Order: sequence, then C-alpha cells, then structure tokens
Amino acid sequence: MTNKTDIYTQRARQWVWSEKSQESSWLARFLMFLVRLAVALARDISHGELTLRAMSLVYTTLMSFVPLLAVSFSVLKGLGAHNFLEDFLYEFLAPLGEKGIEVTDNILRFIENIKVGLLGAVGIAFLLYTVVALIQKIESTFNFIWRINKLRSIGQRFSDYLSVVFVGPILIFLAMGTTASINNNVIVQSISNVEPFGSLFVIVGKLLPFLFVIIAFTFVYSFLPNTHVKLKSALVGGFVAGTLWQALSLFFATFVASFTNFSAIYSGFAVIIVLLLWLYLGWLTLLLGCSVAYYHQTPSMMRFSREALFLSARQREKIGLSAMLIIAERFAKDAKPISETELATQLGIPESIASEIINNLLSGYLIKATLDNPTTFVPARDIARISIFDVLNVLRDVGSEQPVAQGVQTTPAVNKILLEMEQSVVDQWSQHRLSDYVD
Repeated sequence: MTNKTDIYTQRARQWVWSEKSQESSWLARFLMFLVRLAVALARDISHGELTLRAMSLVYTTLMSFVPLLAVSFSVLKGLGAHNFLEDFLYEFLAPLGEKGIEVTDNILRFIENIKVGLLGAVGIAFLLYTVVALIQKIESTFNFIWRINKLRSIGQRFSDYLSVVFVGPILIFLAMGTTASINNNVIVQSISNVEPFGSLFVIVGKLLPFLFVIIAFTFVYSFLPNTHVKLKSALVGGFVAGTLWQALSLFFATFVASFTNFSAIYSGFAVIIVLLLWLYLGWLTLLLGCSVAYYHQTPSMMRFSREALFLSARQREKIGLSAMLIIAERFAKDAKPISETELATQLGIPESIASEIINNLLSGYLIKATLDNPTTFVPARDIARISIFDVLNVLRDVGSEQPVAQGVQTTPAVNKILLEMEQSVVDQWSQHRLSDYVD
C-alpha cells in the first residue's frame, strides 16, 4: 500500500512539474500555474515557517499596535481627520462582532491617554522605535519569503519605515475621505435615486473597501521587501490577499456569532482569544499574499522548497563564473555595472543565491561594490590580470575555513590525488584570463 502511494505521489509530482505544459494553450498554462501555486503554498504552510512567523507577528503587534496607532492618530489629528482612524479600526475589527466594538473602544481609550506632546524627547523616540521595530519585523518576514538574507541599512530603515508610518494615515484619510465625499455629493445622491444607477452605486460602495484593501496590500508587497518587486506581481499578491481577507472576514464574523457560549467558556479571556485569533489569520493572509507575489515574479521557484536551495560544487562554479564574466563584460564595454537583483534576474536564480555568490567573489577580492544605490559591482582589478583559475579557486575555497573541513583526516593517496587534480586545474586555467572570454 505504501509503495503504491509513493508511486502515485511521484506520478503526481511529475505531472505537476512537467515542462510539457509550456506547449499547451494559454488557458491550460494558466490552470497549471494555479495548480503549481497551490502546491507551493501548501508546501510552505506545511513546513510551518509561515505559521510560526505569523504567530511571531501577532506578539509584535500586541507590543506595537497602540504606539503605531498613536503616531497615526497624531498625524491624522494634524489634518483634522482623526475620526477616520476610528472608522478604520471599527471596520478592521468588525468581524469580531460586539467584541470588536469593545476592543476598538479600549484601544481608542489607550490612544487618548497617550499625550504625545508630554512624552518628551525620550518618550517620543521610544514610541517611534517601537513602531519601527514592528515594520522591521514585517520586512524581515517578507525578506524570508523572498529568499533575501539582508535587511535595509539603518539609515534606510528609519527613512523608509517612517515614510510608511506617516504616509499610511494620509492614504487612509484620502481613501475614506474620497468615499465619504462621493456618498455625500448632491449630484451623486440625485443620480443614485434613478435606477439602475442606484443599484450600481450600492455595488460600487461595497466594492470600494475591497479595492482599498487590495491597494494597501499591493503597496506593502512592492515597498517592504528589500528587493525590486514588479508592480504586476505585487498587484497579483494584493488581489489574492484582499480576496482572502474579505472571505475570512465573512467567515470569522459568522464563526464569532455562531458560538454564543464562547464567552461563557472563556469568560473575560474571550475577547483576548478572539482578537489573537483574528490577528493571526490576518497576518497569515498577508504572508500568503506575499508568497503569491514572490512565486508570480519567480515562477521557477515554485518547484523548490527552501531546504532545496543549496548549491553543489558544480553549480557554484557555473553560477560564479557566469556572474564574474557578466560583471567583467559590463566593465569592459563601459556599460552600467550590474546590481545583485539584476544579476539574479539575468541568471534566473533566487536573489539569495546571487547574494551568496557575490559575497564569495567579494571575499576573494575579485570584485568590489560601488557607492551606487542600489549597490552595483565591478572587477576589483584589471580583468586581464584575473585568471579563470583565480575565480575557480575562490569558489572552491568556500567553507574551507570551517572546523570540520580543517579537521578532516585523509590518507597520503587521497592527498596525492587532490594535489594532482589541483595542479591540473592550475596548469590548464591559470593562463586563461577573463579578458579572453569577454566579447
């Protein structure tokens, strides 16, 4: 029975990841993309990383939510539109039913008790730090999904994160203010009294919040990951997350309304438990949408789990030589130096792998980083003085400084074989320069 199950599983994998689908019609390719996407998302969830990070973000949210809202409240109060934040909170926690109103009232009471003007420099700095820490946590999670190993620099974090903090409330003000203006406009009201325009305006009114949610998700997906995210991919992720968010809102509202004995069982803890559950589902939705954006931009990565992203010695040499030649060729042609993201796109590899190879070449002093933004790379010296053996030697030497590698005991015969192999590589490739292979 187990053998048959393994056989069927293997056949299913071969069918899902078969390249024959590329020869099919656009509809078949689209359906196959959806199947592969579903398989990739199910695999990511089953591995537990996304769920654990969603739980972590719930904890961080509890610590940072009130300071974030306090800053947003101050910004909107300066615009004379702080009531929009209250409406936004009531809408966000609406799936909690009566408990949502209770939680919102408590949060607003906490915010009103925070006198930003009386906190002093240290208090305001701590308030902003808490907010920045929350957004940094979100960026770190997004970078994990995008297989990126580095955060923004400290300067970029504060400038970019605070931009989100101050621009976000303004976007809420514009979105909800525009909706209110349209609904209260005399001309719109007069037209809405005439059918079928009245029904049409009702439908549009219900779709506008959904549209604003998609726009918000799209903005987050395109801005927060520390890499270039195509607008189309961010929009696809935003649409999926927005749709899932609306569906979960309806489901959760029904769930809360159905369990009338929920409060009787958990007593005063019922509000906290429901809030934590809703925050967890919200963060998980956001992370799933980010995964959709990633797989849409890099569909080749749907096939591989995170554990499969390692390089064999042959792959490292192939990618490293390709990267070195691309950098050398651009330098020889006096073209614009290539960035890490562009290199990953050109070679068709994850950005995390490109970053690893770049770091290997940097540590071997074969390339150096420029001061451009984003950072680009050029040869560290004349390409006529860099041999193919120099590149291979750097790529093969990765990990040799590890204690396990240094402590391996070998026989004289093995040492002789390795020495002869190394000497043959030196003899063959030490005279071949990068400049010989640059067009």
